[in-house]
Amino acid sequence: MVDVGRLVDSAAARAKRATADAGRIGKLVAAALEAVEAHGPNVGMGRIAELAGIPRPHVYRYFNNKDELDLEVVRVATSDLATALAPSLTISGTVTEIVTEVVRTIVNWAGLHPQLFRFVASQPGARELMHSELLKTFQAYMD
Repeated sequence: MVDVGRLVDSAAARAKRATADAGRIGKLVAAALEAVEAHGPNVGMGRIAELAGIPRPHVYRYFNNKDELDLEVVRVATSDLATALAPSLTISGTVTEIVTEVVRTIVNWAGLHPQLFRFVASQPGARELMHSELLKTFQAYMD
């Protein structure tokens, strides 16, 4: 006979672990962003783990390698840039004014986050990810 109570407990435990894992992943990504901003694009996994407050080997429970963590940092950075760009996309003004404002916003973001900008620019695949994120922002503007 199946012990339903045990199955429910197992499902609850899995859900609790998934929530905890998501929290740790978020903490690692936040630590990676902080580390890149403070120490530059070549920051190591040890420094990131230290900032996240977890042992370095535990990082690999959530990311298979540094490239996976780097990709997540690029996703967060491009999302942040897209969010910063959204107000620049106004329906009023000439095309030149709108494009000028978009470029100004990107330059300002890069000025506020120079190390992160260098990091994103140095990552393989970042261009495609950035294009995708910015395309979503522009499509939302067009709708």
